[in-house]
Amino acid sequence: MEQPYGPPSRSHYNLGLASLIVGIAGIILGCCFPPIAFLAGIVAIVLGVMSMNAENRAGVVENSAKTLAIIGIVLGGLGCLFGIGGTIWFLFAWKSAMRDGGPWRFPGAPRFP
Repeated sequence: MEQPYGPPSRSHYNLGLASLIVGIAGIILGCCFPPIAFLAGIVAIVLGVMSMNAENRAGVVENSAKTLAIIGIVLGGLGCLFGIGGTIWFLFAWKSAMRDGGPWRFPGAPRFP
């Protein structure tokens, strides 16, 4: 049987790298856009798990792709936590601002309990 030409496929490496990048983006977005950070964290976890599964199926001994996938999964989890925490913090801050009338008090504005 003839061997195919070119380097072997490294799709598992690309998935691990994508997981790492999306995980870092999720942590950065956790400060400004918590719901988007939560979604980015989920995407990073899914990409990391897909990369680990592809490596296990291919029998890859190379540790660099596995390392990228593991770091991407961890950062994705942190991004999810930042997203959840930031969203909860925003909701409490918003409710507090609405209860106190906020920085601008309009005559006749409804007050929340």
